[in-house]
Amino acid sequence: MHNLMGELALRLVRHCILAVAVALMFTVSVNAAPQAPLIYGAWNVQCKPRTGSTENLCVANQLITAGKSKEHAIFGVMVAQNREHKLPHIIFRMGPTANIQKGAAVKVDDHKPFRVAISKCDEQTCEVRSLIPEPLLSQMRSGKLLKFAFFVDNKQVTYPVYLEGFDKTYTALSTESR
Repeated sequence: MHNLMGELALRLVRHCILAVAVALMFTVSVNAAPQAPLIYGAWNVQCKPRTGSTENLCVANQLITAGKSKEHAIFGVMVAQNREHKLPHIIFRMGPTANIQKGAAVKVDDHKPFRVAISKCDEQTCEVRSLIPEPLLSQMRSGKLLKFAFFVDNKQVTYPVYLEGFDKTYTALSTESR
């Protein structure tokens, strides 16, 4: 009788281990694939599971392309939640010929512009990387058009970033990234 109880307990432990292993495999396979993108106006929100976490990593973007192909982007903006800060992170990417010394500026509708430094350039792109200050975030959430301006040589280049749908985009980033 004692041996039978030990054998039943061993079987129960094996079944529990097997059940946990199957549950983990199912959870990993479900979380491994990125979710379908969410579209809000001109914004595209893409989420995928963070490696080693139950949280999602979500990024919103908007591209300006040359022609109809998304492969020929000439300017892009990305927004994501930042785990270390309350404010979201923004990245503007432009061509490699931007004048780093002159920097760039961001302006929403008729509000005052924000001057920003160009963070880095390489052979393919230049980038502005920053947290979005609260006043700019508020303007973006309620605004219609953000203008991003920078210089190539001594000529100013301005790209539009359409803000239609940005409030819903930011809400999705805030809720889906958790």
